[in-house]
Amino acid sequence: MICQGSMVELPMDKYIVSKTIQRKNTKIFVGEKNNKYWRKDVYEGVRVYYDNVSPNNKKLYDKALNEMKINPL
Repeated sequence: MICQGSMVELPMDKYIVSKTIQRKNTKIFVGEKNNKYWRKDVYEGVRVYYDNVSPNNKKLYDKALNEMKINPL
């Protein structure tokens, strides 16, 4: 899911963060809930999420978010 704007709040925004990573212009929040993984990337107001990802698929989802490019207009 991709969101922009501060008025939108999703359940993942209230999850307990187990790790925060800073990469260039992106802040990455990761955690685990009910033995599944979630992640929120914030890039200059644009938020990209995944949630409820099994351990078997986590690398695939991480790869997709790590390779995502957001081009400002």
